[in-house]
Amino acid sequence: MSISRITSRDKHTAYFDDFAQILNILNRQLQGKMKHLMHVIGAIKAFEGKLLLRNSLMNKQVLPCFPNMTTKLEVMIASCILDI
Repeated sequence: MSISRITSRDKHTAYFDDFAQILNILNRQLQGKMKHLMHVIGAIKAFEGKLLLRNSLMNKQVLPCFPNMTTKLEVMIASCILDI
């Protein structure tokens, strides 16, 4: 699969949507009154690792970690097939 046919704006929108999902997960993990510092640090480190992994996968155009990007690509491919 290639994402080269998706416009730059579409890529950024889909990427931001996927990014917001993992940011919401971090937000939920950090909420609560009785959180220990080690738990908070661990959640932030895990988030940082996810960002690095996703950035690496994005550069390699590997899409499994990007559900919105994958959906956008599938819609574009379907529309190209229907246009033929």
